[in-house]
Amino acid sequence: MKNKKTPLIIIGIIVIIIPVLTFVFVFINNPISDKQSDWADFGTYINGILTPIVSIFSFLILIYIYFEIEKLSNENNHNLFILQKRMEAFEELEKYIHEFSQINLRFLQIKNTLTSTLFNDKSKLNENTMKDFRDLSSSCSSLYHYTFFFSRRYNYLFQDSAFSENYKDLVENTKILNNEVTEFYYGLLSRDQTKYKEGEQPLWNFDIILQKLLVFSNHLKTELTQKE
Repeated sequence: MKNKKTPLIIIGIIVIIIPVLTFVFVFINNPISDKQSDWADFGTYINGILTPIVSIFSFLILIYIYFEIEKLSNENNHNLFILQKRMEAFEELEKYIHEFSQINLRFLQIKNTLTSTLFNDKSKLNENTMKDFRDLSSSCSSLYHYTFFFSRRYNYLFQDSAFSENYKDLVENTKILNNEVTEFYYGLLSRDQTKYKEGEQPLWNFDIILQKLLVFSNHLKTELTQKE
């Protein structure tokens, strides 16, 4: 800002000096007057020249200040908008992590019930269990699409480093989980054989994906705390 003011100061000095130099140049061959009336005329001349120039110059300065304030205001509004959107994205992710942790707990609750009937009598798979896995399958699909499109929705808010290998690894793992759970659910739905043998349990990496979600969330949180 200091560098921007310097040209204005120089211009102002030049504007003030020009009428004085003009007067001196015109009357340089005349002796300096000792009459008070001549000096009064000189003052009137300087005042008549400088007053409109200073008025115009002041008006231009006001215009300059207005546009500088407007520019600063727009920058501040833009920064506030970006910060607000970042906070919304982060809060949305935190909410999703909480929901996913609840899904993980629910899966642990139904897993033993499922595997106890899966290899003995599939007809005992009641509607509640099927509903649980239908919801689980839907949640995994939602998780995959949420993480997959997160970068497309919010990449303009965060640095490219936020969507580095950690993010890509998260998306790939949610994709694998979604495919496995969906395949398993439709296998149950058709009472078909699954790829799991008797005594085995589906070992879906809910905990690992939850950890990856937390890592990704912490990465975004770090960016939120950084100064622009």
